[in-house]
This record gives sequence, structure tokens and C-alpha cells, in this order.
Amino acid sequence: MTPSSRLTFASPFFIFICLCIVLLRVSVVMGGSQKCPYYGYGLDDDNNKNKPNRMSAPEANLANCSWFSANACCKRTEVTSVFSDMFKLFGATKECEDRLSYLMCYFCSPDQEIWFRENSKATICRSFCDSIYEHCADAWYEDRMIRDIFVDKTLLDGGFCKDNFFDVVDGEKDCYKFDPLPFSGQTRLRSDSIFMIVLVPLVALHVWSSLRT
Repeated sequence: MTPSSRLTFASPFFIFICLCIVLLRVSVVMGGSQKCPYYGYGLDDDNNKNKPNRMSAPEANLANCSWFSANACCKRTEVTSVFSDMFKLFGATKECEDRLSYLMCYFCSPDQEIWFRENSKATICRSFCDSIYEHCADAWYEDRMIRDIFVDKTLLDGGFCKDNFFDVVDGEKDCYKFDPLPFSGQTRLRSDSIFMIVLVPLVALHVWSSLRT
């Protein structure tokens, strides 16, 4: 490498790399901070109780709710507290454990404004609740099987979810539903993240080309 070809802090290529890093960081921030109604609302500038006490943000080390790490409404310590007090099931399958974990992580979801009601309850899609019962029915809670505890009311009125302080609604709209992707080893990119992944290199390349001319 000749002296004139060495990478310097003033070289267009170095500036290009730095710009890529900065723009990628901006793209993460632009991922979309959302309201977290689970944590309530405070007074806004007009003295109305419309100001969310918390907005979603990246949160590292969410051991039990890691799929929400990129944009979470919860904090790591809160997740640890919830799961340390979570009831224990014995003989549960992986499918059962996955669904229960996803259910109990509802307060981390950045989409909770859609399905968290003013009555301080999360609204669960009936299909999700039925799926929990289907996969957990043969697990044991203390000295009884789940299917024996909820035998008469689970599929009729969402008993399993209601008895755990959730509301249950028919359909798939405006309710918390199970996403199998976090447990399948695959990842799903948000549409705005995909847009930024495409936009960042194009902007950086345009700037680099401008610097070279």
C-alpha cells in the first residue's frame, strides 16, 4: 500500500464507513418508540392525563422476553421479577412453555396500546388462549392437571386466560396473539427496519460519490 493510498481520517472511504455507522444507529432509533399504557398515563401540558409514563425503547438482556429487546416497554428487572413469581407447571411441553412465556411477556410488547384496555387488562385473542390450553392441558399445577382445573369453561369463555386476569375476545383484531417466530430460530424484520436497511446504504453511497467528485 502506497502512502497516498493509505486510509486516513479524511479519506472518502473512511468518511463513508463512519456515515454508514451513524445512519445505522439512527435507523435503530427511528425503529418506532410507542406508548406503553400498561404503565399508565400522567398529566400533559394541558393538565390532561394523556401523557404516557413510559415509551418503548431498546432493552438489552431480557432473558425471558428477548424477542422484544429491540423495542420493549419493559425493563430487565421487571421481567426478572415477573418470571420469578410465575406459577410452575410440571410435565409441560416446549409448545406449552413457549406460549406461556409469550403470554407473560405481554407487558413488554411495544404494540400494547392496541390491546391494553383502560380496565388495566390485556386483551388476548381467543385462538391464543385456546392454543395455550391445547398445549398445556396435560401439564400439572400442584396436584391437578390443567385440563381438570378448567375442564368446563376453558373453550367456552376463555377460562384459562380470564382466571389469570386477561380479557378474551373472538377474532384476531386488536388483541394479543401468539407469534411462533421467536421460538423457531427465525427473525422478523419490522417494515420500517427493512426500509432503513435499504435506505442507509443508498444514502451513504450517494454521499461517498459526492465526496469523490
